[in-house]
This record gives sequence, structure tokens and C-alpha cells, in this order.
Amino acid sequence: MGTHDYARKAGELRAARCVASVRGGKVVPETGEWPDAWIEDGAERLPVEVVTMYERTGEDAVRTYPPAKGSRAAMAMAVAEREAQRRGRAGDPPPLYGQVSGQPFVGDVRLPLPAGPLHTAEWAFTAVRQKEAKRYGDVAQTVLVVELCDCPWFGGCEAADVRRLLEGSGCAFREVWVVFREDWVSSTGETSQPRRVWPAIRKAGGLVGRHRANTPFEFPIFSDPRDRRER
Repeated sequence: MGTHDYARKAGELRAARCVASVRGGKVVPETGEWPDAWIEDGAERLPVEVVTMYERTGEDAVRTYPPAKGSRAAMAMAVAEREAQRRGRAGDPPPLYGQVSGQPFVGDVRLPLPAGPLHTAEWAFTAVRQKEAKRYGDVAQTVLVVELCDCPWFGGCEAADVRRLLEGSGCAFREVWVVFREDWVSSTGETSQPRRVWPAIRKAGGLVGRHRANTPFEFPIFSDPRDRRER
């Protein structure tokens, strides 16, 4: 197994554990090609499939690791990471590195301007549809995890938008979750906790959008007030 394969497997397990920490269950690694991991929850053993999503620029497709075979944003991030590592080994680690719309940057430089507006919900929806097209044998029992990489924002409103898109045409997967590779906290206190976007969580009286968490508190998955009324 090469370096990219180890990195890919480690990333898949991290994403699966991130989801399991909220929905419940224990993550079990898978050594074969499919699935990426398993979530064991009581008597259930659910396959987990992870798709890594970068910013889509131009006609980019949403693809997974290795970055060299992925989108422009993934390749630009790989270039920035290699340069940051080179500078770190030389004793001059950069304070910041990353990419914007497929343009890498390293160090204290003027950041590139975005090529266009972010359409994170549409990109996540496209990632789900592309995974569905692979026609997994046990798709109805599969938990799909969309891992966002180098994405500046995915909040409650974006999660609700993805759910509405999926509700409009249905979804083959048992569950769809969106997780961040990076952690962040917004100015309003919203965090990068995993968000379940399919299926909607309904209780008597309307859509609640809450899940078990590994903390003493529950957190809202859908913060948009429009999504608390019965549809």
C-alpha cells in the first residue's frame, strides 16, 4: 500500500469516526476495497462509503484521493502542502498555506481571489449523485459521508439546502452525512460538527433535526428556522 493509500484510508476512518461520534456506534476498519469502513450499532453493521469533496472550479469533477487524480483545488492544495513541508524542513515553516479556486498559496502573501461564488450545497449534492451512479450492491444500507476539504463554510442553511435537493428526487443511500476535514467555529458560534442531511429527522409536531452527541448537550443539525416546520 502506497503513501496515498495510507492517507486515504486514514482519512476515511477519521470521517467515519466523526459521524459515529454523533450518531452512535463503533467504527470497524475494512481491509478490502469496499466499503471504506463499517459502523456497528447494536445488532446492525452498516457499510460506510466516504467521498472527499473539494471546491469545484470550472468543469472539475468531485473526486477522491489521491489529489493528483482529483480536481484543480485538490491538486493546488497538494502543491501548497508540499511547499509548506519543504519550508518546514528548512526551518522556516509558513504561517499559512492553502488554495483558492485552484490557485495555491504559501506564506504571508496576498491571497488569490475566488474564481466565483461558493455553491457548497450543490457540490455536495453532486457528490452524492456521483456516488449513487457507482451502483453499490448494498446501497440502501450504506452510510455515505461527504468529507469537505479546504471549504470555508458549510452551516445549517447549507445542510438544509442539500436535504431539500435530495428530498426533491430521493436518495438511494440509507444516510448521508457531511463532515469537515478541518474544524472551525463561526462568528455566531456554529461549529463544524457532522451534519446529517439525509434522511430528514422528523418527530411529532415537525422537523426537529437533532441527534445524539458525545457531549452532555444536543446540537441543532438544521439551524434555518424554515426547516423547523412540518413540510
